[in-house]
Amino acid sequence: MALNDEVAFLSMTPVFKGFERDALRRLALSAQTRLLRAGEVLYRQGDPAEGGFVIMSGRIDIESALDGKKFLAGAGDLLGELSLIIETQWPSTAIVRDSASVMRISRSLMLRILAEFPASAVACRDVFARRLGRMSSELEEIRQVLL
Repeated sequence: MALNDEVAFLSMTPVFKGFERDALRRLALSAQTRLLRAGEVLYRQGDPAEGGFVIMSGRIDIESALDGKKFLAGAGDLLGELSLIIETQWPSTAIVRDSASVMRISRSLMLRILAEFPASAVACRDVFARRLGRMSSELEEIRQVLL
C-alpha cells in the first residue's frame, strides 16, 4: 500500500480520525507492516501488549479464554487501543482467519507522535474521554438495575 493510501486508511480509524495529516504520515512511515498467514497467532491472552495493530486487510478472530466470547475483526479495526498509551496485557488471543496485513504501532511511537503533535493528542484524548463517559453511564445503568 502506498504511503498516501496508508495515511488515508489511518484517518478513517476512529482513534486517529482527528489526527493531523503530518502525524498520520509519521505514524505510517514509522509503523511496521506485517503480512500474516491464516492460522497464525498475532498475540496471546496474557502476553504484554506493547502497542496496537491496525488491520489493513484480512480478518482476525479474537477470542477470550476468560468468558469464551469471540468476535471477528477486519480491515479498519484497531486492536489494542489502550495499549497504545499504557502498559497492559492482551485480554484475548488473536488468530488470523484469512491471510491478513496489519500495521503495528508501538506504544513508544504513539507517545512520540502525541508529544510532537499536540492537536493530535487532544483529538486522541477526546476519543478516549467520550468512550470513558459512555462506559461510566452504562455502569451507572447497571448499578441502578442491581439496586
